[in-house]
Amino acid sequence: MDDYCVVLLSLHDNTLSLFAGNCSARGYSDGFADYACFSWIFHSCLLGDKQSLIIADHDNQRLRNLNITSRFVSAFANLTKKPHGLALRPAHNEVYFSYPGGLGQVNIRSPSFVEYATPDFGTYGHSDGLLSQALFSNMPITLLFLSPKVMLVTDYDNHALRAINFVTDTV
Repeated sequence: MDDYCVVLLSLHDNTLSLFAGNCSARGYSDGFADYACFSWIFHSCLLGDKQSLIIADHDNQRLRNLNITSRFVSAFANLTKKPHGLALRPAHNEVYFSYPGGLGQVNIRSPSFVEYATPDFGTYGHSDGLLSQALFSNMPITLLFLSPKVMLVTDYDNHALRAINFVTDTV
Protein backbone atom coordinates (compact mmCIF):
# COMPACT_ATOMS: atom_id res chain seq x y z
CA MET A 1 0.00 0.00 0.00
CA ASP A 2 1.22 3.48 -0.82
CA ASP A 3 0.53 6.75 0.92
CA TYR A 4 -2.32 7.69 -1.41
CA CYS A 5 -5.22 5.80 0.16
CA VAL A 6 -7.00 4.96 3.39
CA VAL A 7 -7.24 1.28 4.20
CA LEU A 8 -9.46 -0.52 6.68
CA LEU A 9 -8.05 -3.26 8.89
CA SER A 10 -10.51 -6.01 9.74
CA LEU A 11 -9.86 -7.14 13.29
CA HIS A 12 -11.94 -10.25 12.56
CA ASP A 13 -9.55 -11.77 10.01
CA ASN A 14 -6.59 -9.32 9.91
CA THR A 15 -7.18 -8.32 6.29
CA LEU A 16 -6.79 -4.90 4.69
CA SER A 17 -9.32 -3.40 2.30
CA LEU A 18 -9.49 -0.10 0.46
CA PHE A 19 -11.68 2.45 2.25
CA ALA A 20 -10.94 5.63 0.26
CA GLY A 21 -8.51 6.87 -2.36
CA ASN A 22 -6.48 5.07 -5.01
CA CYS A 23 -3.45 3.22 -3.62
CA SER A 24 -1.55 3.31 -6.90
CA ALA A 25 -2.18 6.89 -8.05
CA ARG A 26 -1.65 10.22 -6.37
CA GLY A 27 -3.49 13.45 -7.07
CA TYR A 28 -6.29 15.60 -5.76
CA SER A 29 -9.99 15.05 -6.15
CA ASP A 30 -12.96 14.96 -3.82
CA GLY A 31 -15.57 12.27 -4.14
CA PHE A 32 -16.85 8.94 -2.90
CA ALA A 33 -14.48 6.20 -1.72
CA ASP A 34 -12.04 5.18 -4.45
CA TYR A 35 -12.91 8.18 -6.67
CA ALA A 36 -11.13 10.47 -4.21
CA CYS A 37 -7.39 11.09 -4.65
CA PHE A 38 -4.73 11.96 -2.09
CA SER A 39 -1.06 12.85 -2.31
CA TRP A 40 1.01 11.51 0.56
CA ILE A 41 -1.19 10.92 3.58
CA PHE A 42 0.77 11.54 6.79
CA HIS A 43 -1.62 11.24 9.76
CA SER A 44 -5.29 11.40 10.58
CA CYS A 45 -7.50 12.08 13.58
CA LEU A 46 -11.09 11.21 14.34
CA LEU A 47 -13.29 14.12 15.40
CA GLY A 48 -15.51 13.92 18.46
CA ASP A 49 -18.60 13.11 16.37
CA LYS A 50 -16.90 9.80 15.36
CA GLN A 51 -18.12 10.42 11.78
CA SER A 52 -15.32 12.63 10.44
CA LEU A 53 -11.78 11.43 9.90
CA ILE A 54 -9.52 14.43 9.24
CA ILE A 55 -6.56 13.48 7.01
CA ALA A 56 -3.26 15.33 6.56
CA ASP A 57 -2.90 15.37 2.75
CA HIS A 58 0.73 16.49 2.70
CA ASP A 59 1.58 17.31 -0.92
CA ASN A 60 -1.84 18.84 -1.60
CA GLN A 61 -1.38 21.18 1.38
CA ARG A 62 -4.82 20.38 2.70
CA LEU A 63 -6.66 18.81 5.56
CA ARG A 64 -9.31 16.51 4.11
CA ASN A 65 -12.53 15.23 5.67
CA LEU A 66 -13.48 11.59 5.17
CA ASN A 67 -17.07 10.92 6.28
CA ILE A 68 -16.92 7.45 7.86
CA THR A 69 -20.54 6.59 7.03
CA SER A 70 -20.84 7.79 3.43
CA ARG A 71 -17.09 7.43 2.61
CA PHE A 72 -17.22 10.84 0.89
CA VAL A 73 -13.96 12.80 0.88
CA SER A 74 -13.99 16.61 0.80
CA ALA A 75 -11.67 19.50 1.58
CA PHE A 76 -11.69 20.48 5.26
CA ALA A 77 -9.07 23.25 5.28
CA ASN A 78 -6.73 24.66 2.64
CA LEU A 79 -3.28 25.37 4.04
CA THR A 80 -0.16 27.18 2.91
CA LYS A 81 2.02 24.47 4.52
CA LYS A 82 2.39 20.72 4.02
CA PRO A 83 0.77 19.03 7.05
CA HIS A 84 2.38 16.13 8.92
CA GLY A 85 0.77 15.26 12.25
CA LEU A 86 -2.76 15.91 13.48
CA ALA A 87 -4.42 15.98 16.88
CA LEU A 88 -7.84 17.00 18.14
CA ARG A 89 -7.61 19.36 21.13
CA PRO A 90 -10.20 18.09 23.61
CA ALA A 91 -13.07 20.45 24.46
CA HIS A 92 -11.72 23.28 22.27
CA ASN A 93 -13.09 22.43 18.80
CA GLU A 94 -9.59 22.74 17.32
CA VAL A 95 -7.48 20.46 15.17
CA TYR A 96 -3.76 21.08 15.52
CA PHE A 97 -1.39 20.14 12.72
CA SER A 98 2.36 20.06 12.39
CA TYR A 99 4.20 21.11 9.25
CA PRO A 100 7.89 21.54 8.34
CA GLY A 101 9.12 24.05 10.91
CA GLY A 102 6.05 24.56 13.07
CA LEU A 103 2.48 24.10 14.20
CA GLY A 104 -0.91 25.42 13.17
CA GLN A 105 -4.54 25.07 14.18
CA VAL A 106 -7.94 24.96 12.53
CA ASN A 107 -11.24 25.66 14.27
CA ILE A 108 -13.62 22.79 13.55
CA ARG A 109 -16.64 25.09 13.35
CA SER A 110 -14.87 27.48 10.96
CA PRO A 111 -12.26 25.45 9.04
CA SER A 112 -11.60 28.26 6.58
CA PHE A 113 -9.81 30.09 9.42
CA VAL A 114 -6.30 28.63 9.73
CA GLU A 115 -3.91 30.01 12.32
CA TYR A 116 -0.19 29.30 12.41
CA ALA A 117 0.95 29.13 16.03
CA THR A 118 4.69 29.33 15.36
CA PRO A 119 6.64 31.90 13.33
CA ASP A 120 7.43 31.44 9.67
CA PHE A 121 11.12 32.29 9.63
CA GLY A 122 11.79 29.98 6.69
CA THR A 123 14.38 28.21 8.82
CA TYR A 124 14.32 25.15 11.01
CA GLY A 125 15.90 24.68 14.38
CA HIS A 126 15.37 23.90 18.04
CA SER A 127 14.36 26.84 20.16
CA ASP A 128 12.12 26.66 23.22
CA GLY A 129 10.36 29.52 24.96
CA LEU A 130 7.25 31.35 23.80
CA LEU A 131 5.26 29.34 21.28
CA SER A 132 5.13 32.34 18.95
CA GLN A 133 8.96 32.29 18.76
CA ALA A 134 9.70 28.54 18.98
CA LEU A 135 11.58 26.74 16.23
CA PHE A 136 11.01 23.15 15.15
CA SER A 137 12.79 20.84 12.75
CA ASN A 138 11.49 20.18 9.27
CA MET A 139 9.86 17.02 10.66
CA PRO A 140 7.66 17.71 13.70
CA ILE A 141 5.46 14.70 13.20
CA THR A 142 3.29 13.18 15.92
CA LEU A 143 1.04 15.33 18.08
CA LEU A 144 -0.59 14.02 21.26
CA PHE A 145 -2.72 15.93 23.74
CA LEU A 146 -2.14 14.81 27.34
CA SER A 147 -4.88 17.23 28.41
CA PRO A 148 -6.54 20.29 26.84
CA LYS A 149 -3.62 22.30 28.28
CA VAL A 150 -0.59 20.17 27.26
CA MET A 151 0.39 18.73 23.88
CA LEU A 152 3.45 16.61 23.09
CA VAL A 153 5.26 16.96 19.75
CA THR A 154 7.77 14.47 18.40
CA ASP A 155 10.36 16.74 16.80
CA TYR A 156 11.95 14.06 14.63
CA ASP A 157 15.08 15.69 13.20
CA ASN A 158 15.86 17.34 16.54
CA HIS A 159 15.58 13.93 18.25
CA ALA A 160 13.33 15.53 20.85
CA LEU A 161 9.97 15.07 22.50
CA ARG A 162 8.70 18.58 23.20
CA ALA A 163 5.81 19.72 25.39
CA ILE A 164 3.61 22.70 24.64
CA ASN A 165 1.85 24.33 27.56
CA PHE A 166 -1.23 26.23 26.35
CA VAL A 167 -1.70 27.99 29.69
CA THR A 168 1.63 29.82 29.36
CA ASP A 169 1.93 29.47 25.54
CA THR A 170 5.42 28.03 25.91
CA VAL A 171 7.42 25.13 24.51
